[in-house]
Amino acid sequence: MSKYTINGYKSIKGTDGDAFNVNLLRDGKKVAEVMYDGRGGDWDWDWCDRTKPRIEFERLNGAGDRVMFLGTHEEACLYAAIEGKTYTPPWSDEALQITPDDFIDDLINEDREHREMLKWCKTKTVFRLKTDPTDTGSWSTIAAPYSPRVKEQMLKRYGDNIAVIMNEVLADELAAKKGKK
Repeated sequence: MSKYTINGYKSIKGTDGDAFNVNLLRDGKKVAEVMYDGRGGDWDWDWCDRTKPRIEFERLNGAGDRVMFLGTHEEACLYAAIEGKTYTPPWSDEALQITPDDFIDDLINEDREHREMLKWCKTKTVFRLKTDPTDTGSWSTIAAPYSPRVKEQMLKRYGDNIAVIMNEVLADELAAKKGKK
């Protein structure tokens, strides 16, 4: 299955949320630019293969019905990737089909969280205990950069209750960013 990522995210404040532009990449290759004007309504998708002949493919519509759709090859690939993925909004008990806009929104949020975690890990030790709730997205921190000495103190205090130390998970990425400066 293809891996989707984003890059080039830029945003400004809009009247109904952030206005933004972001590039959608499939397996590292740009396939679309997604734009939102921050005034409510639909997002604009500029597909890189828009000049190629359109293809007909089947997809789920917002009501969950299968419909035929005429679009680009990359649109078809994205719809295939999100097929069957659902979410339950806070105002409903019913699971809804994820749309391409929802998918991009999730990628943007994951990217923001990842960047924030990298920032925290530069100056703090970031971890989660096995007894911590995982559904809240909360993390514990120690106000000291991660080091063997900090880990030794953590092991003395928390022992086997340490679920993950994010500084270790992100060590290679942090080292690469440090080497660029």
